[in-house]
This record gives sequence, C-alpha cells and structure tokens, in this order.
Amino acid sequence: MSHRSLLSRVYGLLLLVVACRDATPPASLVSTRSDLTPPPCRLRFEPLQPSLAAATESAAERWSAATGCDIALAAPGERGDVTVELTLRIDKPDGTQAPGITSDDLQRIYIHAGSRASQQWETVPHEFCHVFGVGPEHLPGDGLCGGKGHGPAIDEAALEVACSRLACSAFNPEP
Repeated sequence: MSHRSLLSRVYGLLLLVVACRDATPPASLVSTRSDLTPPPCRLRFEPLQPSLAAATESAAERWSAATGCDIALAAPGERGDVTVELTLRIDKPDGTQAPGITSDDLQRIYIHAGSRASQQWETVPHEFCHVFGVGPEHLPGDGLCGGKGHGPAIDEAALEVACSRLACSAFNPEP
C-alpha cells in the first residue's frame, strides 16, 4: 500500500469519526428490554462482619417497606452499593465515641465495635438516613434521622428526605 493511499484511508476514517461523534445509534441497535434498566430505587448493603448482618438486613427490610424501594443485603459474592462495617474508634469532636458514622461519599457505614448489640440495631437504620439523603447532617427533632436521642421509628421527616433522593413508590412511616 502506498503512502498516499494510506493517508487517504486515515483521512477518510477521521472524517467518518468526526461525522458520527454526535450521532445516536439507530433504534434497531438500542435495547428496549426493561430488565436492562436498573430499578428507580434499588440499593444493596453489604455487612462486612457476620455480626452486623441481622441488624443490616432488618434496617434494609424496614426502609424497603417504608419507601417501596428495593433495599436489601447484597447477595453472597455481590458487591454492595454501601458497606457496613465495625470499627474500633469513631471519635466525636468532644472526644467521646459515636455509635456510628457514614463516610462523606455515602458508600461506607461504620458501626462502633464497642456498641451493645441493641445499640447497633438502632444505629444501623439511623446511618441509612445519611445514605438516603441527610448527608453528614441530622434532621431537627428526635426522629430516626435526628442527631441526639433519635427515635427508633422511620418517621415522616426521615421519609421526606429519603424520598427526595430516591424514587420512592411508597410513603409508609412506621408507627
């Protein structure tokens, strides 16, 4: 192949790439299968220690019932969207230990390893609040997403925040 014909082919390919860069694929090449579209609100939590599995599964089931979203534990071998793990220290600014904290990127929940099991059952659903939209803050009051003495029930305030981020198909506060 001559140098000139090679340049001609390269130039032709370059023109084709430029002409097609903003083009959309033909409808015949675009899948319309609904099973390829992720559900509007699906989240998988992955407890990294077996001792957190029951509390995490319970929190996922409660939040799923409250929001209508598909919230569950990651299947064995599946990576979760959010990990839940024990840690030895969660230092608060005043030097005391917090029972739980959620990472700034909302992909990791840390539960204090020294917490009583009953406290972990309260802390895990509270930390879900941060993942579902509260971010690093707390809601005013003593509801589940409140900062001090939060209640155990998924209340309307918690759902309002969660459903502003998730495409909830239900709005079922717990009694």
